[in-house]
Amino acid sequence: MVFKSFKCKLYSKSYHSSAQKQSTAFFESSYQYLRRNQGLVSQDSCIPSPDNVAIAPNPVVVANVNYNNVELALDPDACEGTHSPLHISQDGVIIEQRQRRGSGSRRSSLGTATVSATVPVGQSLDRYRSRQHSESYARYPIQKSMEINGRLSKSYFSTSTAERSGTKIPDNLSSISSNPVEPHILPAEDAKHSDMPVAFSERNAIESIPPKDTRFDPTIPTWEPDTEECLNPKTFLDTQTNQIRKSFAKGDYDIINACFQSLLRNDIVPPLDVYALVMKSVCNRDLDNDNVDNRMFQLLSCYQSLINNKMKPTEEIYDVVIGSLLKGSIAAHEQGNTNGLDFYKIAVDLFQASNTNNSHQFSKELLDFSLLAMNLYPGYVKLDYVQGVLQKSKLYYKDSFYYVALTSYAKSINDNAAVKSLYEEFRNASVSDSHLQRHQYEIYSSVLSGLVETGDMALAIKLLDNVLTDAKERVGLASNVSLVLSQFLVSVSKLDCQKAYNLWYEFKKLRWVPEFSYNFYLSLLSNSLGNWRLSKKIYDYIFPMTREKQTQPSSLSGHLLSSYATETTLSSFLDYALQLKDTEVVMKLLEESVVKKFGFEPAVYPFIFGFLRDIHCPEDYLIRFINCHGDFMSRSKAKFEFLNGLIDAYQSQVILSKVANTQFFLSCCKSFHAPDSDINYSGLIACFQSLWGCPQTIEKYSYNVKLHGIMICKLYDPEGYYAVMENEFLLQFKDRLTARFEKLMTNYQRLGLDPNEITGTSVQAARMINMPEEVVEFFAHPGDWDKSYPLCLGSMIRNSFVTGSKAYERLRREGFCFDYDTYKQLVSQRVNDAETVTKCLELCPDEEEKKYMSNCLVVKTPSKELEKKVLEHPSFQEKILPYLKDDSYLRLAKNVGNIQTFMERVHFPQNFRAITEQAEHKASIGYVYEQLYRNKQYSYIVELNSLCPVLDIGLLLRACIRSGNFSQYNTLWAKYNDRLGNESCDIQAEFLLNNREVNEAIKVLRNSIAKTDHKSNDLLSFALFLKSFSTRVIHLEKVENSLQFANVLSAQDTFAGMVALYQALMNETNSNFDITVQQAVTLEITEQMLNNLEDSLQFIDLNNDQIKRTAIQKLSNYFRFRAFLKLPEVAEDDIYKVVNIYSKIQPSGIDALFNNIVETIYLNPNTRCLYLLNNMKFNFDPQQLFKLITFFEKFYASELNEEDAEKAKGFGLVLHKLYRLKD
Repeated sequence: MVFKSFKCKLYSKSYHSSAQKQSTAFFESSYQYLRRNQGLVSQDSCIPSPDNVAIAPNPVVVANVNYNNVELALDPDACEGTHSPLHISQDGVIIEQRQRRGSGSRRSSLGTATVSATVPVGQSLDRYRSRQHSESYARYPIQKSMEINGRLSKSYFSTSTAERSGTKIPDNLSSISSNPVEPHILPAEDAKHSDMPVAFSERNAIESIPPKDTRFDPTIPTWEPDTEECLNPKTFLDTQTNQIRKSFAKGDYDIINACFQSLLRNDIVPPLDVYALVMKSVCNRDLDNDNVDNRMFQLLSCYQSLINNKMKPTEEIYDVVIGSLLKGSIAAHEQGNTNGLDFYKIAVDLFQASNTNNSHQFSKELLDFSLLAMNLYPGYVKLDYVQGVLQKSKLYYKDSFYYVALTSYAKSINDNAAVKSLYEEFRNASVSDSHLQRHQYEIYSSVLSGLVETGDMALAIKLLDNVLTDAKERVGLASNVSLVLSQFLVSVSKLDCQKAYNLWYEFKKLRWVPEFSYNFYLSLLSNSLGNWRLSKKIYDYIFPMTREKQTQPSSLSGHLLSSYATETTLSSFLDYALQLKDTEVVMKLLEESVVKKFGFEPAVYPFIFGFLRDIHCPEDYLIRFINCHGDFMSRSKAKFEFLNGLIDAYQSQVILSKVANTQFFLSCCKSFHAPDSDINYSGLIACFQSLWGCPQTIEKYSYNVKLHGIMICKLYDPEGYYAVMENEFLLQFKDRLTARFEKLMTNYQRLGLDPNEITGTSVQAARMINMPEEVVEFFAHPGDWDKSYPLCLGSMIRNSFVTGSKAYERLRREGFCFDYDTYKQLVSQRVNDAETVTKCLELCPDEEEKKYMSNCLVVKTPSKELEKKVLEHPSFQEKILPYLKDDSYLRLAKNVGNIQTFMERVHFPQNFRAITEQAEHKASIGYVYEQLYRNKQYSYIVELNSLCPVLDIGLLLRACIRSGNFSQYNTLWAKYNDRLGNESCDIQAEFLLNNREVNEAIKVLRNSIAKTDHKSNDLLSFALFLKSFSTRVIHLEKVENSLQFANVLSAQDTFAGMVALYQALMNETNSNFDITVQQAVTLEITEQMLNNLEDSLQFIDLNNDQIKRTAIQKLSNYFRFRAFLKLPEVAEDDIYKVVNIYSKIQPSGIDALFNNIVETIYLNPNTRCLYLLNNMKFNFDPQQLFKLITFFEKFYASELNEEDAEKAKGFGLVLHKLYRLKD
């Protein structure tokens, strides 16, 4: 376990005070590491020997290591030898006398190797090192002289030991022979007359005096003093500290801990602020996002280093460490990691130790996380202590989560008095706290649950009645009612499941009680497993319901209020059904799991297979079940337990061989990992044995080779060598598998089958077992001799797209073809030319790949090219369209130039008539109808509804209204009125406005309780604007947006009223906006005012002269208002809107505008500006002006005014000639 050391080292009250200094160590290991580095001084440092296998140490370590001292300190004999007398011969040759301790046999064995006076010291030292390194390193060439500069000698060789012993080492080494081969020999006469007995007596006298052991002398430093200027601890500390700060500023958190660890390895203590940065980086880095254990280990290791170095943590460090431990404990709880409890214990101890005198003020976020973790691991802190800490905190304030967390904790420790006390405190605080009022139902649900589970059912029922009454009177949200009732009923079910079911049944009869969630019913089912009849009732009710996806709660309170812990409920329910042999329930559950795609706990599957065997389940159903549930196994251990359960029930060779041909079995082979000793692989081995016993067909040959190749690579992996050798069954399986694989590969070659169907893994496996080279070459290089064999560049493209794409282009020009994986990777990298896409679609091996590639093509193609490269692709109808998901349909629809083109290409609505198609493509169908609605194709929507129903009922009703199909509207309104909710008010009002029942619409909008945000007031303001054509109106109480602002301004009778109202409202709303924003808002308001005037023409009575005069006055006021706002420039769209208004209420206005244009052009043919009423102006280009005159011509023709139509046509010809326009 990663966290094994925490329990004995960190979890204690004396964590701060019992810091012990760690042993000084410059290296990761001690003696062996030093021995490796001794090789650095046994040869020339400038020209390294090719036989040298030593590993170079860290540069900082090199600068601070005295290798001679280390060598002598670690070898007692060598250490003694350093203090023996050194004799200098008359020729200047240093004679080293080495004294040895130990048994006589050792002295005698070393006596033959004793260096005589004729042997130079260089050779003696080489022999000593050669003997020291004989076990680990190759022998180095003997070197009797070395060229070492002064600075290098200070780093690598120390003379301090010799100097302390009183012996002077001469600086001149010229007396040592410079010939690396020829030894220095004394003359024969000197050797002949030498006094050998005297030499032996001197040596025995020296041996009788025991030398002083200096290894444990504290006055003698182990390491030579650091004299380097560029490589020393201070320089290294500054460098690494700067790197840490720069990385933290850039957000590159992954590198910071590595820099910090390098400081610790070299016994360098960083400053306190660096510790804080390292801890923050560990908490924020992405490296440990999927490994909470490692994050906590690294964090606490850093914190322990700080304590060991006797530094006092700052408040910031306490916040980081304790907060991260609490978050880690919460994350571990969600992942089912048992180390979460250790994290929480350490966090609590640190919290209490750092806050003994209430001197530290923790942040509110940290305290909130402590409350959440406290509920996940109850019983380790007292409720009174927690309340006291929060009461004394200056940074903490009591919000809804405070009451939810504490009442939940009081419930878990069965403290009824605390629940009541917290509820009274909440009631008093909520009177003046708006936040508590908004979240009161969360607190009520927690209090109700606490009261029920602590035994105060009567008070809980009384409180529930008050809460529901209040929610009903205030029209509370359905989610609040559902939350309160869910918590209450789940708590009741823990005590009496039958009573909870009866209460639920009564609540279900009430129309204002919303439907409960799927997880609520699972929780109710979990608490009712002791009552089998009741459990079956609950399961039958939720059987047709849709499963809810597990989502992360949006708030801290959500963690406590939505934690139903229902992950294993259906597994437990199935286990009960299997024990009771309830075949109906078991089969329903199994079929539901296949259809809704959910799995069970691994321990249940052996019993499932036993049940299927007992009922003589058909083989096809069994294989379908295995394929489906095998995909749900995310952990490798669960997969093999699944297989083991299968072979316990089925020993049929036929069935197991069919299982071996499934995708699930292929994934099991890929998940095989020999070093995992806790996994039983008997199911995997049994399937292979069954596969070997069945006849092999040509069609399955490549698949069998693939299976065997994967397993060969796994079994021959050096990481699992010892695990395989120690397991007799795996070893036997390995031998049999190897023999079968060799036979398969050889037969595949002899049969002349396509080598391109063999994967690279199988080829690599053939190399691993040393198959003949000609066999390997047959599979490895098929394209070298025949370009019809496709090449595989998929792995190259995955590793480096630039390199892979260049190779692809080059080989394609040379005429080579490629396999599916190559084209797949190209498409995934957004290479989507016609040839690549076509080849990729043609080579798709199966349905799953076709589905993946079709959707990948839509996702990876740039938005601007989707229509051209996907929708218009020749193979779109046959090879792309049948496999598209709803998201892909939606992306195509959003990026097509015309929605009608999309409908034609996907055959909408013909291909969407089936209910399954409508359910699968809900979003894309909805988007199509939204676009048709925006394009004002209302009649078309109503027509298509009979073929493919419009899922948005509100949109369909509006389309009926705006298309004038009121009979269809009335039918749909009567059928779906109850389902519309708040939207029904707006739709009814819009219907009344289209029927010109303005007063009735205003009445509906004003009296309705259920309203939508903004939309209701938008309609009300527009209705008031329409009413202003006939009478004065009372304006809105509150203007919420610019559309309502425009409607209110347009409803004014006079220009003065418009200006006064505008100034009043703008002063209120735009006081905090800058000039640019105010101008943008003003421009938007004027555009909406003109839109309102144009839209109002279809709702007012144009036969009424008074209303027409009012409309003309409003248009005049509009132009004056624009002049007042200093917005004189009119856009082209605005001109056409004004012309449209003139055509309905004042046709003479079009004549005046036409005459104005003619006069302007005749007066100044080069002008590009047309002046209108109230100094408005229209800046045009020649094409825009010609288009406007053509519009006038068509208008006059529609009015049967031939004379004016001819004038407009003639003037158009003049403009065409004047501006030299193209036809």
